[in-house]
Amino acid sequence: MLNFIWRRLQREEQGFTLVELLVVIVILGVLAGIGIPTYRGFIQRSYEAATLAELQAISMAVKFYFVENDNESAFNLNSLIRYLGSDLSIPDPDEPNRGLFLSKYNLAWDGTRAYITADPTTETDNRKPANIYLRSSGTYSRGDIQVLDQRP
Repeated sequence: MLNFIWRRLQREEQGFTLVELLVVIVILGVLAGIGIPTYRGFIQRSYEAATLAELQAISMAVKFYFVENDNESAFNLNSLIRYLGSDLSIPDPDEPNRGLFLSKYNLAWDGTRAYITADPTTETDNRKPANIYLRSSGTYSRGDIQVLDQRP
C-alpha cells in the first residue's frame, strides 16, 4: 500500500481528477447537511437558556412572595417589586397588573390566569416569551418558567 502511494507521489501530476473533486464536494455537502441544522438547534437552545436565566429572578420573587404571604387573592405585580430590587421600572399605579418592566421583558398578569406573561420588549431581540406560574397548573408548579416558541 505504501509503495502505491509513494509511486503516485513520485509522478508529475498537474492537478486533481474530476472524481477526486466530486468526492471532496460530496463530503463537504454531507458535513454541511449535518452541521447547519445542528448549529441552528444550538442557537435556539441558547435563546431558551438565556430566557430562563433572565426570568429566574422573577421566579424566585414569586416563590418568596408566597412563602411570606399565603394570600393568593392579594397578589399583584406591584408586590414583586420588594423582592426584585431596582432592576425594573415602576409600574403604572392605575394598572397594578400591567406595565412592570424588567430590563428586557414586559410582565403582565390579568388576575385570572395561573401565570405571569413575560414578553420580550423588542421583536428584533431573539429572546423568547415565557410564562411564570403563580399556582400549580398541570405539569407546572408555583415559580416554574415555561418558555414559549412564539409570542401568544
